[in-house]
Amino acid sequence: MSKISKSILDFIVKGNQKNSFKVEVMDPDDPKLKKRKKKKDSETKSDKATPPGSKRFKAVIIALLVCGVIGFCINYVALPAWNLHSRGFWGFMIFETLLFMAIYELSLFENGYRMAIGDKIVCAIPFVLIGLYFILSIIGAMIFNSKRYANIIKVENGKFEEDIQPVKSVNNIALMDTETAKVFGERTLGSLSDVVSQYDLSGEYAQINYQGNPMKVSSLQYEGFWKWVANKKDGIPGYVLVDPVNNTSKYVKLEKPIHYSPSEYFHNDLMRTLRRKYPTKMFYDVYFEVDEEGNPYYVAATESPTIGWFSGMEIDGAVVMDASTGESKYYKAKDIPEWVDVVYDGDYITEKLNWNGKYQNGFLNSLFAKKGCRKTTDDYGYISIGTDIYYYTGITSAAGDSSNIGVVLVNERTCETKFYEIAGADEHSAMEAAEGEVQQYGYTASFPSIINVNGEPTYIMVLKDNNNIVKEYAMVNLENYTKVVVADTQTEAFSKYITLLGIDEPEDNKDEDVKYIDKKIKVKEINYIVIEGNTVAYIKAENGPIYKTSFTEDLITLESGMTVTVRYNEKFDNSDIISVSEVIK
Repeated sequence: MSKISKSILDFIVKGNQKNSFKVEVMDPDDPKLKKRKKKKDSETKSDKATPPGSKRFKAVIIALLVCGVIGFCINYVALPAWNLHSRGFWGFMIFETLLFMAIYELSLFENGYRMAIGDKIVCAIPFVLIGLYFILSIIGAMIFNSKRYANIIKVENGKFEEDIQPVKSVNNIALMDTETAKVFGERTLGSLSDVVSQYDLSGEYAQINYQGNPMKVSSLQYEGFWKWVANKKDGIPGYVLVDPVNNTSKYVKLEKPIHYSPSEYFHNDLMRTLRRKYPTKMFYDVYFEVDEEGNPYYVAATESPTIGWFSGMEIDGAVVMDASTGESKYYKAKDIPEWVDVVYDGDYITEKLNWNGKYQNGFLNSLFAKKGCRKTTDDYGYISIGTDIYYYTGITSAAGDSSNIGVVLVNERTCETKFYEIAGADEHSAMEAAEGEVQQYGYTASFPSIINVNGEPTYIMVLKDNNNIVKEYAMVNLENYTKVVVADTQTEAFSKYITLLGIDEPEDNKDEDVKYIDKKIKVKEINYIVIEGNTVAYIKAENGPIYKTSFTEDLITLESGMTVTVRYNEKFDNSDIISVSEVIK
Protein backbone atom coordinates (compact mmCIF):
# COMPACT_ATOMS: atom_id res chain seq x y z
CA MET A 1 0.00 0.00 0.00
CA SER A 2 1.40 3.42 -0.92
CA LYS A 3 2.08 6.02 1.73
CA ILE A 4 -0.72 8.22 0.41
CA SER A 5 -3.39 5.49 0.60
CA LYS A 6 -2.30 4.51 4.09
CA SER A 7 -2.57 8.12 5.27
CA ILE A 8 -6.11 8.44 3.92
CA LEU A 9 -7.19 5.17 5.57
CA ASP A 10 -5.73 6.23 8.92
CA PHE A 11 -7.62 9.58 8.67
CA ILE A 12 -10.94 7.88 8.02
CA VAL A 13 -10.53 5.36 10.85
CA LYS A 14 -9.42 7.98 13.34
CA GLY A 15 -12.21 10.31 12.27
CA ASN A 16 -14.86 7.62 12.69
CA GLN A 17 -13.54 6.74 16.09
CA LYS A 18 -13.58 10.36 17.11
CA ASN A 19 -17.03 11.19 15.65
CA SER A 20 -18.88 7.94 16.10
CA PHE A 21 -22.70 8.10 15.65
CA LYS A 22 -25.00 7.91 18.67
CA VAL A 23 -28.44 6.42 18.15
CA GLU A 24 -31.10 7.62 20.61
CA VAL A 25 -34.64 6.18 20.84
CA MET A 26 -37.14 8.84 22.08
CA ASP A 27 -40.56 8.36 23.74
CA PRO A 28 -43.45 9.47 21.39
CA ASP A 29 -45.04 11.36 24.30
CA ASP A 30 -41.88 13.32 24.93
CA PRO A 31 -42.78 17.09 24.93
CA LYS A 32 -39.65 17.87 22.93
CA LEU A 33 -40.74 15.52 20.15
CA LYS A 34 -44.27 17.00 20.06
CA LYS A 35 -42.92 20.53 19.87
CA ARG A 36 -40.59 19.57 17.03
CA LYS A 37 -43.45 17.90 15.10
CA LYS A 38 -45.77 20.88 15.56
CA LYS A 39 -43.10 23.21 14.25
CA LYS A 40 -42.58 21.02 11.20
CA ASP A 41 -46.35 20.86 10.43
CA SER A 42 -46.59 24.63 10.73
CA GLU A 43 -43.73 25.12 8.29
CA THR A 44 -45.33 22.67 5.84
CA LYS A 45 -48.73 24.44 6.03
CA SER A 46 -47.20 27.86 5.55
CA ASP A 47 -45.58 26.58 2.43
CA LYS A 48 -49.05 25.80 0.83
CA ALA A 49 -50.13 28.40 -1.67
CA THR A 50 -53.48 30.15 -1.88
CA PRO A 51 -55.41 29.35 -5.07
CA PRO A 52 -54.29 31.33 -8.10
CA GLY A 53 -56.72 33.90 -9.50
CA SER A 54 -57.59 31.78 -12.52
CA LYS A 55 -58.65 28.80 -10.38
CA ARG A 56 -60.66 31.01 -8.02
CA PHE A 57 -62.46 32.61 -10.97
CA LYS A 58 -63.22 29.17 -12.42
CA ALA A 59 -64.58 27.96 -9.06
CA VAL A 60 -66.86 31.02 -8.79
CA ILE A 61 -68.21 30.49 -12.31
CA ILE A 62 -68.94 26.79 -11.68
CA ALA A 63 -70.69 27.56 -8.36
CA LEU A 64 -72.75 30.36 -9.90
CA LEU A 65 -73.85 28.18 -12.82
CA VAL A 66 -74.94 25.29 -10.58
CA CYS A 67 -76.69 27.59 -8.10
CA GLY A 68 -78.36 29.47 -10.94
CA VAL A 69 -79.79 26.33 -12.55
CA ILE A 70 -81.01 24.88 -9.24
CA GLY A 71 -82.30 28.28 -8.10
CA PHE A 72 -84.28 28.69 -11.32
CA CYS A 73 -85.89 25.28 -10.82
CA ILE A 74 -86.78 26.10 -7.21
CA ASN A 75 -88.32 29.43 -8.21
CA TYR A 76 -90.30 27.83 -11.02
CA VAL A 77 -91.72 25.09 -8.81
CA ALA A 78 -91.94 26.60 -5.29
CA LEU A 79 -92.63 30.21 -6.43
CA PRO A 80 -91.24 32.02 -3.36
CA ALA A 81 -91.96 35.75 -3.07
CA TRP A 82 -88.87 37.85 -3.70
CA ASN A 83 -89.48 39.77 -0.52
CA LEU A 84 -87.11 40.11 2.45
CA HIS A 85 -90.11 39.74 4.78
CA SER A 86 -90.89 36.30 3.33
CA ARG A 87 -89.65 33.30 5.30
CA GLY A 88 -89.68 31.31 2.08
CA PHE A 89 -87.30 33.76 0.44
CA TRP A 90 -84.89 33.53 3.39
CA GLY A 91 -84.98 29.76 3.16
CA PHE A 92 -84.18 30.05 -0.53
CA MET A 93 -81.24 32.42 0.13
CA ILE A 94 -79.78 30.22 2.87
CA PHE A 95 -80.02 27.12 0.68
CA GLU A 96 -78.38 28.86 -2.30
CA THR A 97 -75.48 30.27 -0.24
CA LEU A 98 -74.85 26.89 1.40
CA LEU A 99 -74.83 25.26 -2.04
CA PHE A 100 -72.46 27.93 -3.40
CA MET A 101 -70.10 27.46 -0.45
CA ALA A 102 -70.00 23.69 -0.89
CA ILE A 103 -69.28 23.83 -4.63
CA TYR A 104 -66.72 26.63 -4.21
CA GLU A 105 -64.79 24.72 -1.56
CA LEU A 106 -64.83 21.45 -3.47
CA SER A 107 -63.55 23.18 -6.60
CA LEU A 108 -60.63 24.94 -4.88
CA PHE A 109 -59.42 23.08 -1.87
CA GLU A 110 -59.50 19.44 -2.91
CA ASN A 111 -55.91 19.87 -4.15
CA GLY A 112 -54.70 21.26 -0.82
CA TYR A 113 -54.82 25.00 -1.47
CA ARG A 114 -54.87 27.28 1.56
CA MET A 115 -57.97 29.46 2.25
CA ALA A 116 -57.48 33.17 1.85
CA ILE A 117 -59.40 35.67 3.99
CA GLY A 118 -61.85 36.32 1.17
CA ASP A 119 -62.60 32.61 0.86
CA LYS A 120 -63.36 32.40 4.56
CA ILE A 121 -65.77 35.34 4.30
CA VAL A 122 -67.63 33.66 1.43
CA CYS A 123 -68.02 30.45 3.41
CA ALA A 124 -69.29 32.36 6.46
CA ILE A 125 -72.19 34.06 4.60
CA PRO A 126 -74.80 31.25 4.93
CA PHE A 127 -74.11 30.89 8.65
CA VAL A 128 -74.48 34.64 9.12
CA LEU A 129 -77.83 34.46 7.31
CA ILE A 130 -78.99 31.56 9.51
CA GLY A 131 -78.07 33.48 12.65
CA LEU A 132 -79.77 36.65 11.41
CA TYR A 133 -82.92 34.68 10.50
CA PHE A 134 -83.25 33.32 14.03
CA ILE A 135 -82.65 36.75 15.58
CA LEU A 136 -85.32 38.36 13.39
CA SER A 137 -87.72 35.52 14.21
CA ILE A 138 -87.21 35.93 17.95
CA ILE A 139 -87.87 39.68 17.74
CA GLY A 140 -91.41 38.94 16.51
CA ALA A 141 -92.07 36.04 18.88
CA MET A 142 -95.47 35.91 20.54
CA ILE A 143 -94.00 35.80 24.03
CA PHE A 144 -92.66 39.36 23.56
CA ASN A 145 -95.57 40.76 21.52
CA SER A 146 -98.71 39.02 22.81
CA LYS A 147 -100.89 42.14 23.01
CA ARG A 148 -99.89 43.21 19.51
CA TYR A 149 -100.98 39.80 18.24
CA ALA A 150 -104.27 40.20 20.12
CA ASN A 151 -104.98 43.52 18.40
CA ILE A 152 -104.36 42.46 14.82
CA ILE A 153 -108.12 41.99 14.47
CA LYS A 154 -110.24 44.83 15.85
CA VAL A 155 -113.31 43.49 17.66
CA GLU A 156 -116.22 45.84 18.38
CA ASN A 157 -119.19 45.12 20.64
CA GLY A 158 -122.49 45.00 18.79
CA LYS A 159 -126.17 44.81 19.66
CA PHE A 160 -127.76 41.69 18.25
CA GLU A 161 -131.29 43.13 18.02
CA GLU A 162 -130.04 46.16 16.06
CA ASP A 163 -127.42 44.62 13.77
CA ILE A 164 -129.30 41.41 12.93
CA GLN A 165 -132.74 42.28 11.67
CA PRO A 166 -135.60 40.01 12.81
CA VAL A 167 -136.65 37.56 10.12
CA LYS A 168 -140.23 37.30 8.90
CA SER A 169 -139.53 34.06 7.08
CA VAL A 170 -136.61 31.67 6.65
CA ASN A 171 -137.12 30.76 3.00
CA ASN A 172 -134.14 32.84 1.85
CA ILE A 173 -131.58 31.57 4.37
CA ALA A 174 -128.67 29.52 3.01
CA LEU A 175 -128.20 26.41 5.13
CA MET A 176 -126.36 24.04 2.81
CA ASP A 177 -122.86 23.04 3.87
CA THR A 178 -119.93 22.32 1.56
CA GLU A 179 -120.31 18.53 1.67
CA THR A 180 -123.91 18.75 0.51
CA ALA A 181 -122.94 21.31 -2.15
CA LYS A 182 -120.41 18.79 -3.50
CA VAL A 183 -123.19 16.21 -3.91
CA PHE A 184 -125.29 18.65 -5.94
CA GLY A 185 -122.30 19.80 -7.97
CA GLU A 186 -121.18 16.28 -8.86
CA ARG A 187 -124.72 15.35 -9.79
CA THR A 188 -124.98 18.33 -12.16
CA LEU A 189 -121.60 17.65 -13.74
CA GLY A 190 -122.43 13.96 -14.14
CA SER A 191 -125.40 14.84 -16.33
CA LEU A 192 -123.07 16.53 -18.88
CA SER A 193 -121.45 13.63 -20.74
CA ASP A 194 -119.26 15.83 -22.96
CA VAL A 195 -117.89 17.72 -19.97
CA VAL A 196 -117.55 15.06 -17.27
CA SER A 197 -115.25 12.95 -19.45
CA GLN A 198 -112.61 15.70 -19.59
CA TYR A 199 -113.12 17.81 -16.45
CA ASP A 200 -114.08 17.47 -12.81
CA LEU A 201 -114.96 19.93 -10.07
CA SER A 202 -112.26 21.58 -7.98
CA GLY A 203 -113.94 20.59 -4.71
CA GLU A 204 -113.64 24.15 -3.37
CA TYR A 205 -117.01 25.87 -2.97
CA ALA A 206 -116.82 29.56 -2.14
CA GLN A 207 -119.87 31.12 -0.47
CA ILE A 208 -120.72 34.27 -2.45
CA ASN A 209 -123.56 36.72 -2.92
CA TYR A 210 -124.59 36.56 -6.57
CA GLN A 211 -127.20 38.98 -7.90
CA GLY A 212 -128.60 39.46 -4.41
CA ASN A 213 -128.80 35.75 -3.58
CA PRO A 214 -126.45 33.53 -1.55
CA MET A 215 -124.72 30.97 -3.77
CA LYS A 216 -121.90 28.46 -3.67
CA VAL A 217 -119.62 28.38 -6.70
CA SER A 218 -117.00 25.93 -7.87
CA SER A 219 -114.85 25.99 -11.00
CA LEU A 220 -114.22 23.02 -13.24
CA GLN A 221 -110.65 21.74 -13.52
CA TYR A 222 -108.71 19.51 -15.90
CA GLU A 223 -108.88 15.85 -14.95
CA GLY A 224 -105.13 15.29 -15.02
CA PHE A 225 -102.15 16.17 -17.22
CA TRP A 226 -103.21 14.37 -20.39
CA LYS A 227 -106.70 15.87 -20.30
CA TRP A 228 -105.00 19.25 -20.02
CA VAL A 229 -102.84 18.46 -23.07
CA ALA A 230 -105.95 17.53 -25.06
CA ASN A 231 -108.07 20.54 -23.99
CA LYS A 232 -105.67 23.38 -23.15
CA LYS A 233 -106.45 25.30 -26.36
CA ASP A 234 -110.17 25.25 -25.62
CA GLY A 235 -109.71 26.02 -21.92
CA ILE A 236 -112.12 25.24 -19.08
CA PRO A 237 -115.66 25.74 -20.43
CA GLY A 238 -117.58 26.74 -17.29
CA TYR A 239 -118.38 26.43 -13.61
CA VAL A 240 -121.14 25.16 -11.31
CA LEU A 241 -123.46 27.33 -9.22
CA VAL A 242 -125.23 25.72 -6.26
CA ASP A 243 -128.27 27.40 -4.71
CA PRO A 244 -128.06 26.63 -0.97
CA VAL A 245 -131.54 28.03 -0.34
CA ASN A 246 -133.55 26.07 -2.88
CA ASN A 247 -131.22 23.06 -2.95
CA THR A 248 -130.60 23.24 -6.68
CA SER A 249 -127.53 23.53 -8.89
CA LYS A 250 -126.74 24.43 -12.47
CA TYR A 251 -123.85 24.39 -14.90
CA VAL A 252 -122.87 27.77 -16.37
CA LYS A 253 -121.19 27.61 -19.78
CA LEU A 254 -118.86 30.53 -20.48
CA GLU A 255 -118.56 32.50 -23.70
CA LYS A 256 -114.90 33.08 -22.84
CA PRO A 257 -113.45 29.88 -21.33
CA ILE A 258 -111.05 29.88 -18.39
CA HIS A 259 -107.37 29.74 -19.37
CA TYR A 260 -105.78 30.54 -15.99
CA SER A 261 -106.46 28.18 -13.10
CA PRO A 262 -104.73 25.99 -10.50
CA SER A 263 -105.18 22.96 -12.78
CA GLU A 264 -103.23 24.56 -15.65
CA TYR A 265 -99.62 23.51 -16.21
CA PHE A 266 -96.49 25.53 -16.95
CA HIS A 267 -96.97 29.09 -18.19
CA ASN A 268 -100.71 29.49 -17.47
CA ASP A 269 -100.71 27.97 -13.99
CA LEU A 270 -102.57 30.42 -11.77
CA MET A 271 -99.94 30.89 -9.06
CA ARG A 272 -97.12 31.02 -11.62
CA THR A 273 -98.96 33.75 -13.50
CA LEU A 274 -99.52 35.72 -10.29
CA ARG A 275 -95.88 35.34 -9.24
CA ARG A 276 -94.68 36.44 -12.67
CA LYS A 277 -96.75 39.63 -12.47
CA TYR A 278 -96.29 40.29 -8.75
CA PRO A 279 -92.85 38.85 -7.79
CA THR A 280 -92.67 40.59 -4.40
CA LYS A 281 -96.25 39.99 -3.18
CA MET A 282 -96.81 37.43 -0.44
CA PHE A 283 -100.05 35.57 -1.18
CA TYR A 284 -102.19 34.16 1.62
CA ASP A 285 -104.71 32.21 -0.46
CA VAL A 286 -106.72 32.30 -3.69
CA TYR A 287 -110.52 32.03 -4.14
CA PHE A 288 -112.67 31.48 -7.19
CA GLU A 289 -115.59 33.92 -7.57
CA VAL A 290 -117.88 35.35 -10.23
CA ASP A 291 -118.99 38.95 -10.62
CA GLU A 292 -122.59 40.10 -10.99
CA GLU A 293 -122.48 39.30 -14.75
CA GLY A 294 -121.26 35.78 -14.11
CA ASN A 295 -117.68 36.37 -15.31
CA PRO A 296 -115.07 34.17 -13.59
CA TYR A 297 -112.33 35.69 -11.44
CA TYR A 298 -109.68 34.57 -8.99
CA VAL A 299 -109.18 36.71 -5.88
CA ALA A 300 -105.70 36.33 -4.37
CA ALA A 301 -105.39 37.81 -0.87
CA THR A 302 -101.96 39.32 -0.08
CA GLU A 303 -100.39 39.69 3.35
CA SER A 304 -97.53 41.46 5.11
CA PRO A 305 -95.96 41.30 8.60
CA THR A 306 -97.05 43.80 11.26
CA ILE A 307 -94.87 42.56 14.13
CA GLY A 308 -91.08 42.38 13.90
CA TRP A 309 -89.66 41.28 10.56
CA PHE A 310 -91.65 38.13 9.77
CA SER A 311 -94.50 37.90 12.26
CA GLY A 312 -98.07 39.03 12.79
CA MET A 313 -99.06 38.46 9.16
CA GLU A 314 -102.08 40.55 8.21
CA ILE A 315 -104.00 40.68 4.93
CA ASP A 316 -103.32 44.05 3.28
CA GLY A 317 -105.00 43.72 -0.11
CA ALA A 318 -105.89 41.43 -2.97
CA VAL A 319 -105.13 40.80 -6.63
CA VAL A 320 -108.27 40.30 -8.73
CA MET A 321 -107.51 38.30 -11.89
CA ASP A 322 -109.78 37.63 -14.85
CA ALA A 323 -109.68 33.82 -15.14
CA SER A 324 -110.31 33.99 -18.90
CA THR A 325 -107.81 36.62 -20.03
CA GLY A 326 -105.28 36.69 -17.21
CA GLU A 327 -105.66 40.45 -16.78
CA SER A 328 -105.29 41.48 -13.16
CA LYS A 329 -105.22 44.43 -10.79
CA TYR A 330 -104.00 44.86 -7.25
CA TYR A 331 -106.28 46.57 -4.71
CA LYS A 332 -105.46 47.72 -1.21
CA ALA A 333 -107.75 46.22 1.43
CA LYS A 334 -109.91 49.34 1.70
CA ASP A 335 -110.38 49.60 -2.09
CA ILE A 336 -111.47 46.04 -2.96
CA PRO A 337 -114.57 46.05 -5.24
CA GLU A 338 -117.90 45.44 -3.50
CA TRP A 339 -118.82 42.46 -5.68
CA VAL A 340 -115.85 40.55 -4.22
CA ASP A 341 -117.10 38.46 -1.29
CA VAL A 342 -114.10 36.55 0.10
CA VAL A 343 -110.77 38.14 1.01
CA TYR A 344 -110.50 37.13 4.68
CA ASP A 345 -111.38 33.44 4.83
CA GLY A 346 -112.64 31.41 7.76
CA ASP A 347 -109.29 29.91 8.80
CA TYR A 348 -107.59 33.32 8.81
CA ILE A 349 -110.38 34.90 10.88
CA THR A 350 -110.45 31.99 13.33
CA GLU A 351 -106.71 32.29 13.98
CA LYS A 352 -106.91 36.04 14.58
CA LEU A 353 -109.98 35.74 16.83
CA ASN A 354 -108.20 33.13 18.94
CA TRP A 355 -105.16 35.41 19.27
CA ASN A 356 -107.49 38.20 20.33
CA GLY A 357 -109.24 36.07 22.93
CA LYS A 358 -106.12 34.41 24.29
CA TYR A 359 -103.57 37.23 24.56
CA GLN A 360 -105.58 40.31 25.55
CA ASN A 361 -104.18 40.11 29.08
CA GLY A 362 -100.67 39.04 28.17
CA PHE A 363 -98.76 35.89 27.32
CA LEU A 364 -98.19 34.63 30.88
CA ASN A 365 -101.88 35.06 31.69
CA SER A 366 -102.71 32.81 28.73
CA LEU A 367 -100.57 30.05 30.27
CA PHE A 368 -101.48 30.26 33.95
CA ALA A 369 -104.34 32.39 35.32
CA LYS A 370 -106.18 32.55 31.97
CA LYS A 371 -108.23 35.47 33.23
CA GLY A 372 -110.59 36.69 30.50
CA CYS A 373 -109.26 34.15 27.98
CA ARG A 374 -111.73 32.96 25.40
CA LYS A 375 -111.69 31.10 22.10
CA THR A 376 -113.82 30.24 19.11
CA THR A 377 -115.79 27.04 18.91
CA ASP A 378 -114.23 24.38 16.69
CA ASP A 379 -116.16 25.22 13.52
CA TYR A 380 -117.70 28.16 11.70
CA GLY A 381 -120.38 29.01 9.18
CA TYR A 382 -121.45 31.79 6.82
CA ILE A 383 -124.37 34.20 6.80
CA SER A 384 -125.52 36.42 3.95
CA ILE A 385 -126.37 39.94 5.19
CA GLY A 386 -127.20 42.56 2.58
CA THR A 387 -124.69 42.26 -0.24
CA ASP A 388 -121.92 40.74 1.88
CA ILE A 389 -121.00 37.32 3.26
CA TYR A 390 -120.25 37.14 6.98
CA TYR A 391 -118.22 34.57 8.87
CA TYR A 392 -120.00 33.35 11.97
CA THR A 393 -118.85 31.37 15.01
CA GLY A 394 -119.49 31.09 18.72
CA ILE A 395 -117.15 32.32 21.42
CA THR A 396 -116.62 30.21 24.52
CA SER A 397 -114.38 30.41 27.57
CA ALA A 398 -110.88 28.97 27.53
CA ALA A 399 -112.14 26.21 29.81
CA GLY A 400 -113.88 24.76 26.76
CA ASP A 401 -117.31 23.94 28.20
CA SER A 402 -120.41 23.35 26.07
CA SER A 403 -121.79 26.87 26.34
CA ASN A 404 -121.12 30.11 24.50
CA ILE A 405 -120.54 33.50 26.07
CA GLY A 406 -121.31 35.17 22.76
CA VAL A 407 -121.12 35.04 18.99
CA VAL A 408 -118.97 36.85 16.43
CA LEU A 409 -119.81 38.07 12.93
CA VAL A 410 -116.99 39.08 10.56
CA ASN A 411 -117.37 40.61 7.10
CA GLU A 412 -115.26 38.45 4.76
CA ARG A 413 -114.51 41.37 2.45
CA THR A 414 -113.68 44.14 4.95
CA CYS A 415 -112.88 42.13 8.14
CA GLU A 416 -115.29 44.32 10.11
CA THR A 417 -115.75 42.30 13.31
CA LYS A 418 -118.50 42.48 15.93
CA PHE A 419 -118.96 40.50 19.12
CA TYR A 420 -122.45 39.92 20.54
CA GLU A 421 -122.68 38.96 24.19
CA ILE A 422 -125.28 36.19 24.15
CA ALA A 423 -124.93 33.43 26.70
CA GLY A 424 -126.32 30.07 25.72
CA ALA A 425 -125.69 26.72 24.11
CA ASP A 426 -122.81 26.32 21.72
CA GLU A 427 -123.40 25.13 18.19
CA HIS A 428 -122.61 21.49 18.84
CA SER A 429 -125.02 21.30 21.77
CA ALA A 430 -127.72 22.75 19.51
CA MET A 431 -126.85 20.25 16.79
CA GLU A 432 -127.14 17.39 19.27
CA ALA A 433 -130.50 18.71 20.45
CA ALA A 434 -131.80 18.74 16.86
CA GLU A 435 -130.42 15.26 16.17
CA GLY A 436 -132.12 14.00 19.31
CA GLU A 437 -135.51 14.91 17.86
CA VAL A 438 -135.00 12.53 14.94
CA GLN A 439 -132.64 10.02 16.49
CA GLN A 440 -134.69 7.13 15.13
CA TYR A 441 -133.58 8.13 11.60
CA GLY A 442 -129.90 8.67 12.37
CA TYR A 443 -129.79 12.08 10.69
CA THR A 444 -126.81 14.37 11.32
CA ALA A 445 -127.05 18.14 11.71
CA SER A 446 -124.97 20.58 9.70
CA PHE A 447 -123.19 23.48 11.40
CA PRO A 448 -125.97 25.99 12.08
CA SER A 449 -126.57 29.54 11.00
CA ILE A 450 -127.85 32.16 13.43
CA ILE A 451 -130.93 34.36 12.96
CA ASN A 452 -133.04 36.80 14.95
CA VAL A 453 -136.60 35.62 15.58
CA ASN A 454 -138.48 38.41 17.33
CA GLY A 455 -135.38 39.28 19.35
CA GLU A 456 -134.58 35.64 20.16
CA PRO A 457 -131.13 34.48 18.93
CA THR A 458 -131.89 31.23 17.13
CA TYR A 459 -129.88 28.48 15.48
CA ILE A 460 -131.23 27.15 12.21
CA MET A 461 -129.76 24.10 10.47
CA VAL A 462 -130.44 21.18 8.18
CA LEU A 463 -130.53 17.49 9.08
CA LYS A 464 -128.96 15.12 6.54
CA ASP A 465 -128.91 11.41 5.90
CA ASN A 466 -125.80 9.32 5.27
CA ASN A 467 -125.73 10.46 1.62
CA ASN A 468 -125.57 14.16 2.60
CA ILE A 469 -129.11 14.69 1.33
CA VAL A 470 -131.17 17.24 3.29
CA LYS A 471 -134.11 15.53 4.99
CA GLU A 472 -135.30 17.91 7.71
CA TYR A 473 -134.89 21.46 9.00
CA ALA A 474 -134.38 22.35 12.64
CA MET A 475 -134.52 25.50 14.75
CA VAL A 476 -133.05 25.70 18.25
CA ASN A 477 -133.20 28.58 20.69
CA LEU A 478 -129.66 29.71 21.51
CA GLU A 479 -130.40 30.75 25.10
CA ASN A 480 -132.55 27.69 25.87
CA TYR A 481 -131.79 24.81 23.56
CA THR A 482 -134.62 22.68 24.92
CA LYS A 483 -136.77 24.84 22.68
CA VAL A 484 -136.24 22.89 19.48
CA VAL A 485 -138.43 22.11 16.47
CA VAL A 486 -137.88 19.87 13.44
CA ALA A 487 -139.91 19.93 10.21
CA ASP A 488 -139.83 18.85 6.58
CA THR A 489 -139.53 22.40 5.20
CA GLN A 490 -138.04 25.70 6.34
CA THR A 491 -141.46 27.36 6.37
CA GLU A 492 -142.94 24.61 8.47
CA ALA A 493 -140.02 24.73 10.91
CA PHE A 494 -140.42 28.48 11.27
CA SER A 495 -144.16 28.15 11.94
CA LYS A 496 -143.57 25.52 14.60
CA TYR A 497 -140.83 27.58 16.21
CA ILE A 498 -142.76 30.82 16.55
CA THR A 499 -145.67 28.84 17.92
CA LEU A 500 -143.31 27.34 20.49
CA LEU A 501 -142.23 30.86 21.44
CA GLY A 502 -145.84 32.05 21.63
CA ILE A 503 -145.35 34.57 18.83
CA ASP A 504 -147.99 35.46 16.26
CA GLU A 505 -146.87 34.36 12.82
CA PRO A 506 -146.18 37.23 10.37
CA GLU A 507 -149.02 37.81 7.95
CA ASP A 508 -146.84 37.26 4.89
CA ASN A 509 -145.70 33.90 6.24
CA LYS A 510 -149.08 32.50 7.24
CA ASP A 511 -150.80 29.69 5.46
CA GLU A 512 -154.57 30.14 5.06
CA ASP A 513 -155.11 26.52 6.14
CA VAL A 514 -153.23 26.89 9.41
CA LYS A 515 -155.18 27.49 12.60
CA TYR A 516 -153.95 28.15 16.08
CA ILE A 517 -156.04 26.33 18.63
CA ASP A 518 -156.37 25.88 22.35
CA LYS A 519 -157.13 22.29 23.28
CA LYS A 520 -158.31 20.96 26.61
CA ILE A 521 -156.66 17.74 27.73
CA LYS A 522 -156.76 15.58 30.82
CA VAL A 523 -153.30 14.92 32.21
CA LYS A 524 -152.47 11.26 32.53
CA GLU A 525 -148.83 11.64 33.39
CA ILE A 526 -146.18 14.36 33.60
CA ASN A 527 -142.42 13.87 33.48
CA TYR A 528 -139.61 16.34 33.87
CA ILE A 529 -136.33 15.72 32.09
CA VAL A 530 -133.21 17.79 32.73
CA ILE A 531 -131.04 18.20 29.65
CA GLU A 532 -127.71 19.84 30.53
CA GLY A 533 -129.29 22.11 33.12
CA ASN A 534 -132.54 22.88 31.27
CA THR A 535 -135.80 21.26 32.40
CA VAL A 536 -138.35 20.10 29.85
CA ALA A 537 -141.87 18.97 30.77
CA TYR A 538 -143.49 16.08 28.86
CA ILE A 539 -147.26 15.93 29.48
CA LYS A 540 -149.05 12.76 28.41
CA ALA A 541 -152.77 13.18 27.83
CA GLU A 542 -155.39 10.51 28.31
CA ASN A 543 -156.27 9.12 24.90
CA GLY A 544 -153.91 11.60 23.24
CA PRO A 545 -150.33 12.44 22.28
CA ILE A 546 -147.50 13.78 24.39
CA TYR A 547 -147.14 17.53 24.74
CA LYS A 548 -143.69 19.06 25.20
CA THR A 549 -142.98 22.45 26.77
CA SER A 550 -140.23 24.29 28.61
CA PHE A 551 -140.52 24.17 32.39
CA THR A 552 -142.17 27.12 34.16
CA GLU A 553 -143.16 27.58 37.80
CA ASP A 554 -146.84 27.24 36.86
CA LEU A 555 -146.22 23.57 36.13
CA ILE A 556 -145.11 22.75 39.68
CA THR A 557 -148.69 22.15 40.85
CA LEU A 558 -149.67 20.20 37.74
CA GLU A 559 -150.77 16.68 38.67
CA SER A 560 -152.21 13.59 37.05
CA GLY A 561 -155.96 13.88 36.50
CA MET A 562 -156.01 17.67 36.15
CA THR A 563 -157.54 19.29 33.07
CA VAL A 564 -155.49 21.95 31.32
CA THR A 565 -155.49 23.81 28.02
CA VAL A 566 -152.51 23.53 25.66
CA ARG A 567 -151.91 26.03 22.87
CA TYR A 568 -150.26 24.85 19.65
CA ASN A 569 -150.44 24.95 15.86
CA GLU A 570 -153.19 22.65 14.56
CA LYS A 571 -150.99 21.68 11.61
CA PHE A 572 -148.99 19.51 13.99
CA ASP A 573 -152.01 17.94 15.67
CA ASN A 574 -151.18 14.46 14.35
CA SER A 575 -147.61 14.42 15.63
CA ASP A 576 -146.64 11.96 18.34
CA ILE A 577 -144.93 14.72 20.32
CA ILE A 578 -146.37 18.23 19.99
CA SER A 579 -144.40 21.30 21.02
CA VAL A 580 -146.74 23.74 22.77
CA SER A 581 -146.17 27.40 23.49
CA GLU A 582 -148.30 27.61 26.62
CA VAL A 583 -150.09 25.45 29.18
CA ILE A 584 -153.16 27.11 30.73
CA LYS A 585 -154.71 25.67 33.89
